[in-house]
Amino acid sequence: ILGVGMVVAVLSLSQTLLGGFTDLFGTVYGRTDVIVTRDIGAGQPLPFDAKVLDTIKTLPSVDESGTTGMVGGIAQLVDEDGRAREGADSIIYLGGFEQGKLDAVSDYRVTDGTTAASFDQIALEEGWARERGLAVRGSLRLALPGGLRTYEVVGLFQFTRPVDFG
Repeated sequence: ILGVGMVVAVLSLSQTLLGGFTDLFGTVYGRTDVIVTRDIGAGQPLPFDAKVLDTIKTLPSVDESGTTGMVGGIAQLVDEDGRAREGADSIIYLGGFEQGKLDAVSDYRVTDGTTAASFDQIALEEGWARERGLAVRGSLRLALPGGLRTYEVVGLFQFTRPVDFG
């Protein structure tokens, strides 16, 4: 009976995690019909030439105005001494889209400030920012694969649908 109970617990946890991932993906990319990436099997997908996006925009039944490229990655928060913080709560998932095209991808609303307009600016999810004491007109230091970088926090936003991980 203990083995059956463990299997049920594992299956229940798997469904909770899958449901959480599905909710998160649906919230962040809810307006997205297709995502095109270069599959490398593991890790972050490799970028591809911008001409690929231009080709996709010319395909029949593709809405060019709602089609955008995205640059994404993972970074870590940096402490006052310039060292990457430890722990899962120090990781931030970044996504950058063509200016003015985020509405084509996601349902969100800006709650303070504005969206980022340059490469040295960042808009953060409101709850995540508040938990870390970050606010508009502040700064955020991140450890990226290319080194340390500081961003001006220009906006806070909320997704229009909450995500519950159970």
